[in-house]
Amino acid sequence: YAVRRDGERGGLALTVPSGTDYVVSVETWRPDSARAGRIRQGLSAPFVPRDVPAVSDLLLAPAEGPLPERLDDLIDALHARSVFAPGDTVRVAWEVHGLGWRPEQLGYRVEVRENAGGFFSRLGRSLGVVGDRRGQDLDWTEAGPETPGPLFRAVDVVIPRDFEDGRFTLRLEVSSVGRSALVTEREIEVRGRAQRR
Repeated sequence: YAVRRDGERGGLALTVPSGTDYVVSVETWRPDSARAGRIRQGLSAPFVPRDVPAVSDLLLAPAEGPLPERLDDLIDALHARSVFAPGDTVRVAWEVHGLGWRPEQLGYRVEVRENAGGFFSRLGRSLGVVGDRRGQDLDWTEAGPETPGPLFRAVDVVIPRDFEDGRFTLRLEVSSVGRSALVTEREIEVRGRAQRR
């Protein structure tokens, strides 16, 4: 597949069969500056049996316009950037697969929490002297899909203005009665507090 376009950003979505491993190669070329680059990444797409839910990685995009209803509506806006300033709003998206074989209620929880830190930070937290820096958690419940297929969701998350610079974990938990909870996480970095004071 080849994508040809002008500009700094772009996206391509491919649907591939599960149950195998792939090598994804992205190449870029700018004839006007005689520059080129390539990156290759291994991708595992394990087979997931029907009625066994699985959650995708968390996808990040700028929070612009209304929330998308399909992954295809978000593809061109996705970016690998995981650095945000306090007060930034980031769009977080994911897909849940393996649902729709039976009626069920799904519970969601999205949270931003501080990473463990060094030895003294962990010790201080265990003694109750130092608390975790956490954002406001988002919790909601909704009916699962009525038919099998990927279930796409997206929310906008605000990085709290009082967060100091550091590394945090963006965490999603999807739960349903009678099933193990699905958890996916992505590390983000908060940087730029000094410029906002």
